[in-house]
Amino acid sequence: MNKHTTQFFVFLILTFVISPLSYSQWVTLNSGTSQGINSVFFPHTDSMHIGFAVGKQGTIIKTTNTGNTWTIQPTGINDELMAVYFLDANKGFAAGYNSRFLVTTNGGMNWTSNSIGQTYIFTGITFLNDSIGYMCGIGGSPMYKTTNGGATWFGQYSGITVGLYALSFVNVNVGFACGNGGKIFKTINGGTTWSQIHSETNDDIFLGAHFRNENVGYVVGDYGKVLKTTDGGTSWSTTSLFDALLHSVTFSTDSIGYAVGTPGFIFKTTNTGTSWEMQNSGSSAALFTITFTKVDSLVTYYVSGSQGTLLRSSEIIPTSVTMTENNFPSEISLFQNHPNPFNPLTVIRYSLIVNSIVSLKVFDVLGREVATLIQNEEMDEGEHEVEFDAMNLPSGVYFYRIEITGESEVFVDVKKLVLVK
Repeated sequence: MNKHTTQFFVFLILTFVISPLSYSQWVTLNSGTSQGINSVFFPHTDSMHIGFAVGKQGTIIKTTNTGNTWTIQPTGINDELMAVYFLDANKGFAAGYNSRFLVTTNGGMNWTSNSIGQTYIFTGITFLNDSIGYMCGIGGSPMYKTTNGGATWFGQYSGITVGLYALSFVNVNVGFACGNGGKIFKTINGGTTWSQIHSETNDDIFLGAHFRNENVGYVVGDYGKVLKTTDGGTSWSTTSLFDALLHSVTFSTDSIGYAVGTPGFIFKTTNTGTSWEMQNSGSSAALFTITFTKVDSLVTYYVSGSQGTLLRSSEIIPTSVTMTENNFPSEISLFQNHPNPFNPLTVIRYSLIVNSIVSLKVFDVLGREVATLIQNEEMDEGEHEVEFDAMNLPSGVYFYRIEITGESEVFVDVKKLVLVK
C-alpha cells in the first residue's frame, strides 16, 4: 500500500471518529469545470463578491456572487495554471507551467499571455501594492520581482538553492519562501538577497506559508508538518497532523487558522496553532489552497482542489474595542434576540451606559446586508429594544451587527439569529 493510499484510509477513519466533535459546515460549490483547481483568490473589493480560480488545461473561472456560480474565462492556452492574484476587480495575473504568465485588465474578459524567464513552473504570486510583486517557482529561476505592476519582471533569487512552492511577504522589505528539501528562506531587503533559515530532510517539501508579521509565521508540507515561528524564523516548533500532505495554510486572525491538504483534509486551530482539529470537508479530493474574505465580522473561507473542487465556509469573528472607564463601562451589551428561532418577528435588545451613536444591521450568511434597523442614530443611555420583521426574507441563518460609537471609542458585536418559516 503506497503512502497516498494510506492517507486516504486515514482520512476515512478520522472523518467518522473526529468530525462529530469538530464539525464545521463546508459547502461544495459548482465550479462549472472538472479540471483541477490549483488556486483561488478574491480581490479586496468592498463587496468581496468577485473571485477567480485557476487550474489545469489553462482553466480560469470567475464568480460575481461569492462562489454560488462560476463562469469559464477564455484564455487560449492549455498550460496548467498554478497561481492567481488580483490587485482589484479588474487587473489580475495568473501563472503556471512553461513559464506561462497571463494578465487581464478587464476582470478576466480578456487575457494577454506571455512567457517570463526560464522558470519551468510558476507556483506562487503575490503583490504588496499596485507596483511591487513577486512570483516563485521550480525549475530554473526560483524567484522573480516586479516594481511596475507586472509590466516587467526580473530574477531575484540570490541565496535560494531549491525550487519554491510558496512565498509570504509582510512588508516591502521582509518576506519568506519555502520549497524543496524542506528549506525555508528569508529576505530583509525586498528580495535582493535571501538567507536559508531552516532545513528539514532532503525528501521533505514545504508547500504553503503564511506570516502574520515579521515574527509570527506558519509553514506546512509533507508528512502533515506544521512549522511555527515566533521570532522571525530563528527557531521553529513542529506539529504533525497525521500523515497528511498539507498544501496551504492561512490565518484570518492571530488565533484562528486553517490548513488544507490531501485527501480532503481541513484542519482548524483557534489557539495560534497550539492544537488543531480536523473538520468534515465532505470531500476526498486533494485540497490545494485556502483563502478568505472578511467583511466586518463575517469571514468566508474558500478552498480549491482536484476535479473541479471548490468549498466554502463562513464564521462570525466578533470584534470589539475595550472601552475606557470614562467612555464605555463593561455594562454595554448586545443581547440575544428573542424569540430565536423566530417567524417572522423577533426583538433585539441592547444597553448603553452613556449617550451614543448606534447602527444596527442584519446580514445573510454571505455577508450581504438585508435590513437596516438603526442607522447612525443618537440614542440615550439605558436599555433599548428593536423589533425585526423578516416577513420578506426566506428561512435561514442571519447575523445582526451593532456598532456603538462613543466620544473616542467604538464597540462592535455580532450575534446569530435563525428564521424558520
